[in-house]
Amino acid sequence: MKKAIVLSFSLLVASTAHAGIIDITSAWNDAGKTLIGTFGQGATKTYGQTFTATAELGSQIDSFSFYLSNVASSNSQFAAYIAQWDGLKATGPMLYSSPSSWLPTGQGQFSQVSFNTGGISLTAGQQYVAFLTTSGFANNGNTYTTMGLVANPAVYAGGAFVFFNNNNFDQLTTSNWDNFLGNYGDAAFQASFSNGTATVSAPATLPLFGFAALLLTAGLRSRQRQQG
Repeated sequence: MKKAIVLSFSLLVASTAHAGIIDITSAWNDAGKTLIGTFGQGATKTYGQTFTATAELGSQIDSFSFYLSNVASSNSQFAAYIAQWDGLKATGPMLYSSPSSWLPTGQGQFSQVSFNTGGISLTAGQQYVAFLTTSGFANNGNTYTTMGLVANPAVYAGGAFVFFNNNNFDQLTTSNWDNFLGNYGDAAFQASFSNGTATVSAPATLPLFGFAALLLTAGLRSRQRQQG
C-alpha cells in the first residue's frame, strides 16, 4: 500500500493587521445630518477634523472620509491633506496629499468623499489634522459647499472640527487657524487605521507522492553503490 508522505513547513504570509477606526457619522445620523457652511473657493477655503493617534487605533492611517453637500451650481477643485497639528495650526510637511477632486454637484444631497492614504505612519499621542482645502487651485468657480457636522457637545474627545479662512496654502502651516479651539463640535468624519503589513508564519502540510518517490529511489541507488 502506498502511503502519502506529508511534509510540514511554514508559509510566510503578508497581511494587513487591522486595528481601529474613528467613526463620528453614527452620531451625525442620529442628530439628523446637521451641517456647517459654507466651504469653498468663494467662502471658507479650509475645513477639517483633528484627531489623536493612539496605540489602540494602530500605527498608520489607511483612509478617511468627510461628507459634503453642494449648495451652488458652479464647481471647484479641492484636495485632501493630513499634517501634524500643534494645537493652533497644521505644522511640518504634509504627510498626505490627495490628487485634486471636484466638489460634488447637485443640491441637497450629502456625498461621501473618501481618500486612501496608502498607509501613513503615525506617532501615538501626537495630534493630527485631516482637512480639505480649495487653496492652490487657479480659476476655481465660486462653489459653496456644506460639510456634515455634529454640533456641540462634541462626541470625539481626541479632536474637533476646525476651519481656516486662509488666503493661500502657505498660511495653513504658518498662521493660527480661525477655529483652533474646536468650539463647533466634530465633522462627520471617518478614519480607518491599522498596524501596517505584518508577515506571519502559517503552518502548511502537503502530500507529496512524487517527491517521496524520488527520495526513495535516490536512497535505493545509494545503498546499491555502497554494497557494490
